[in-house]
Amino acid sequence: MSDAGWNRDTIERKASGCAATEPEGFAEAKEVVRTSSVAERQYSLYPLHSRVVQEAIDALHAALLHHLRHDQTGFPRFLNPQSQDLFSRVVAIADLYDNATSPGRLTAEGMPPDRVMALLIEESGTQLDPALVKVFVQLMGLYPVGSMVRLDTGEVATVVEPPVDPEHLDRPRVRVVLDAGGDRTEREISLLERDPIGGFVRSIIKIYQQAEVELEVGEFLSVL
Repeated sequence: MSDAGWNRDTIERKASGCAATEPEGFAEAKEVVRTSSVAERQYSLYPLHSRVVQEAIDALHAALLHHLRHDQTGFPRFLNPQSQDLFSRVVAIADLYDNATSPGRLTAEGMPPDRVMALLIEESGTQLDPALVKVFVQLMGLYPVGSMVRLDTGEVATVVEPPVDPEHLDRPRVRVVLDAGGDRTEREISLLERDPIGGFVRSIIKIYQQAEVELEVGEFLSVL
């Protein structure tokens, strides 16, 4: 996001404005009122009030426009043509990803993350900004951190780091929690590791759904 002139603090403030019931600056302003004298309040609240308003505007703007679609065929409909601002386009991607992976929204059980990534790519250029989708997929990988996966070696692992090679988004760093024999273990490996003839030592063949992840680790043997 550096190309847009956003540093980490800007991104976090915009995100908190959308996620919270009240903007971060508003909470800070209430704390000033609670702990300061009248004179201190006047001095401290002047710079804060414009920040509170801006955070509220950012959140409302994203809420209004994130369903407009990148090709402007969504909603709401305007008398004068409107386009999504950068933050609304970011929120549109996050909103679709969250809805698609969560049970009871787009599907009864929720879609696995790798299928949702494919959906985001499919919607690039129409519903979603293709440049931002590319950044999102590269940052997340096809298997987001925290995913529980089965490897072609029979091992079960959790994803602990996103891929470092943009050419291999299906090869994150994982922590093996069950070995091929079903015994508990704990060791981290990169799925970019290759054998002596150049092939990959391990590959992901399955990602577990949330209901399966909630099982005791030992019970994973019953779903392998």
